[in-house]
Amino acid sequence: MKKCCGAKTRAGTPCKRPPLAGKRRCKLHGGASTGAGNPARPCNRNALKHGLYSDRLTDEEKALLELMPVGSLDEEIRLARVLLMRTMEAEETDERLLSIDRVILRKPGLEATYRPPQYLEHIIRLLGRIGRLETARAALLQKLCDSIDASTDSENSPRIEVIRQNGKTGAG
Repeated sequence: MKKCCGAKTRAGTPCKRPPLAGKRRCKLHGGASTGAGNPARPCNRNALKHGLYSDRLTDEEKALLELMPVGSLDEEIRLARVLLMRTMEAEETDERLLSIDRVILRKPGLEATYRPPQYLEHIIRLLGRIGRLETARAALLQKLCDSIDASTDSENSPRIEVIRQNGKTGAG
């Protein structure tokens, strides 16, 4: 009896094509697949886990992130401030540079139309983001202070101790 692939088709019937040599399935149903791969051969890296901002920041910006003092939404506020500084530096240094708006193909050659980058829009958007993050941080701190004030027993009330990386402590 002739071997069949046996995979289900769209209609729900078994596939009647013969499997590839040394395989259990036909070419249409994965018989030609080489598998998930091995370390010697690169594979699909689309689902690779990564750090959120790890490869985008320069060494100077990473050092600045550590120095920026903020509250509980630390990383997002720090990142927004770094992006704001990056945009403002680009606005100062790259005013003479233009980005391509469109390219038109004509008989003698290409004609490119240039326009300046819209730095002001980026700055306004980043300032709005920083404002929203700071507002959320202030609301969280206010809720925390209200919950501490609500407890009347001073001995059983929660004590918050903040330890900064430079070694100084503060209690509230």
